[in-house]
Amino acid sequence: MIATGRARVGPFEENLTRKRRKARALSLLAQRDLDGIRSWAGREGNAMEFLLQLVSHRDALVRWRAVEGLGVAAAVRAVESEESVRERLRRLVWSMNHESGNAIWMAPDAAGEIMTGVPSLAGEFSRILASFINLEPFVEGVHRAVARIARVDPAPVAYLAPYLEHALSRPEAGIRAHCALALGRVDPARIAGIREKLRGDDASLDIYDRSSGELVETTVGRIVLSM
Repeated sequence: MIATGRARVGPFEENLTRKRRKARALSLLAQRDLDGIRSWAGREGNAMEFLLQLVSHRDALVRWRAVEGLGVAAAVRAVESEESVRERLRRLVWSMNHESGNAIWMAPDAAGEIMTGVPSLAGEFSRILASFINLEPFVEGVHRAVARIARVDPAPVAYLAPYLEHALSRPEAGIRAHCALALGRVDPARIAGIREKLRGDDASLDIYDRSSGELVETTVGRIVLSM
């Protein structure tokens, strides 16, 4: 059962257990209370750590809301110490290396979201993240992250334009869709051509809809027509 109380928590405000502090994070995600996450992250020094743990939650919606929350929390924590967020991002990207022995399946999405919360880090880490673009099990996640970064600031991933163009013909629906989204942001002049190529693509995929905070089923064609 998810607790929904709004008691103040934080490493210096109340002597709560880590379990109760993590439950607070889960409660905020259940409500999709982004303002609450923002406020909580200002008091909870380990906010990003708790959200990263929930990126591996068994429930897909919790995972995606944890990713979303990471961007919010990172922006707040960076005001106090951008270096601490940089170090957390560095460790997250390292976790994608097979040698780390601690891979997080949605690490690319989490890393991309942190970069959108703290755009100054995108120039430093986006190329490192993109270097995993063809490494399983992160392939689709890296493509999603590139599209997410491009939506906020296309400049750090603009160099990928030739690859994105080529990948519009990949067999995976999620990769086609997110390459289309990223390329459309990197070079808006290509949107008409992307639509012409993929508007009839009825392959289905699930996406996290940030307008509703829900997972929805759609098609590649619908996605490119909404660009």
